[in-house]
Amino acid sequence: MSLLAAIMTIAHAAPTPFARPVPPQNPIRVRVAHVTAFSLTGVNLTVNDRAYPGPRSFIVRNGRVEGVLLNTVSGSNLRLNLKPVPSVLALRGKNVIATLDLETYLQGVLPAEMPASWPLEALKAQAVAARTFALYRQSQSRAREFDVESDVMDQMFVTDAPSSSNARAAIEETRGEVLRVGDRLISAYFHSDCGGHTEDSLNVWGTRDSAGTAGCPFSAKSNWKLQLTLAQLAKKLRQPLTSLEVGRRNDSGRVTQVMLALAGGRGRTMTANDFRQAIGYGELKSTAFEVSRVGETYSFVGRGFGHGVGLCQWGARQMAKQGRGYREILAHYYPAARLWRDPRAKLDRHPDLDDKE
Repeated sequence: MSLLAAIMTIAHAAPTPFARPVPPQNPIRVRVAHVTAFSLTGVNLTVNDRAYPGPRSFIVRNGRVEGVLLNTVSGSNLRLNLKPVPSVLALRGKNVIATLDLETYLQGVLPAEMPASWPLEALKAQAVAARTFALYRQSQSRAREFDVESDVMDQMFVTDAPSSSNARAAIEETRGEVLRVGDRLISAYFHSDCGGHTEDSLNVWGTRDSAGTAGCPFSAKSNWKLQLTLAQLAKKLRQPLTSLEVGRRNDSGRVTQVMLALAGGRGRTMTANDFRQAIGYGELKSTAFEVSRVGETYSFVGRGFGHGVGLCQWGARQMAKQGRGYREILAHYYPAARLWRDPRAKLDRHPDLDDKE
């Protein structure tokens, strides 16, 4: 029997019950998609408490499947628009949300944010940063239906990450460990390459939730160049642009403002972070850049990759290669924070960690 025929047969079969998924012990809510219509496929699906054996496909439109409002779905080999997703999902409006145990969630974050081939101590530093970041976001998301995004707006999360003993060890050996200043979690931002010096969140987002800055002789200091025509810039910025120039810089040398000259003699000032987002984070790799113009072409020449706040991943890699432990790496990039262990983690390592309120 063909797969299509099997699906058609199953579509007319009476639902049968399957085991309900066990609720996570330390839940984190991850938004895996924000869509109006999508395809949903899997095996042994349970949809709104109705169970369907074998392979099954649905088309979801405006939150409804087969005319019924979709609330929850679980099953094996779940795919949303052919992309692997966790085995239990909830639909809230356009938000598709997976609720996972925090440590399980990290198994999808760590390999997406740092190569598993990197030194274990760097991976452990990344695991602590990612765990802290997720819990910090959760503490700030009381009015939302989810805690974290699954992309660069928060931190990357993938369901089909290759299994890695290094990544698993980094998560397990730091289980329950987070970064705090006093009795509050820090935001624990991280990025690829600071370009020589990390940045304060106040200069990027106007917030005071970072934990200090640091010189970074360990970073890759990657140099890059981007060329865009005036027309291309106007299209990306969605503005009738006639010219642009760099405004103010901060103490680390990063651009903080970009001045736009618009048609009709008008002007506009953008923060450098908003400008970078409009151009594309992967194209304008940081705000540590110089800009020049020849004819209708602008050249941006810069260093580093990312916003520069918090942990420098390439710097952490180099520190680990030099024999530095993850605790030393974290102390370097988050100098105002202390490592703290959640007593619920039930881990008897590092007795000198702060594990009391």
